[in-house]
Amino acid sequence: MGIAFFGGSFDPIHIGHILVARDVCELCNIDKVFFMPAFISPFKPKPIASPKQRLEMLKLALEGESWAFIEDIEIKKEEISYTYKSALILKEKYQKPPTFIIGYDAYLTLDKWYRYEDLVKIANFIVVKRGKTDTLKKDDVDAIFCNTRTVDVSSTEIRARIKEGKSVKYMLPDKVLEYILKEGIYAKS
Repeated sequence: MGIAFFGGSFDPIHIGHILVARDVCELCNIDKVFFMPAFISPFKPKPIASPKQRLEMLKLALEGESWAFIEDIEIKKEEISYTYKSALILKEKYQKPPTFIIGYDAYLTLDKWYRYEDLVKIANFIVVKRGKTDTLKKDDVDAIFCNTRTVDVSSTEIRARIKEGKSVKYMLPDKVLEYILKEGIYAKS
């Protein structure tokens, strides 16, 4: 059994994130997934929810899930979150090369990541294909391909729907929705 790290902005975490992570546990012999929120992603705009709010949403979403944990090293660093830098910290903290869960689209652009050539030497990857049948394998990357379910939900859509006053019920856990509405997150973004 192993552990894997699932990075992202989680702005907000939604049902797609949770189902894909659970699929990885069931299909790839992983018994713990650590959700690792980025302070600021090098590939996305700055999150709307604060780091504290995103951590709270993760706690609410993952409550009671025995396989799901939170790793907050990127939030604590308070800088752009580069996977290579996190991999160095995780390798030391857990005493083994970290395994990262990434989407197939991210896998195809790994060579654009910060210190890519060094990263692939110290980390492993579980690539979630979400129904895609084509697989372009990179020779220099240690990757397992995991064909998880397709869940057509995005954080971008959730934020837009909240801003427009539309329902997001069933797109994210109820406790997360209650927290978002109570805190007024995304209402004016």
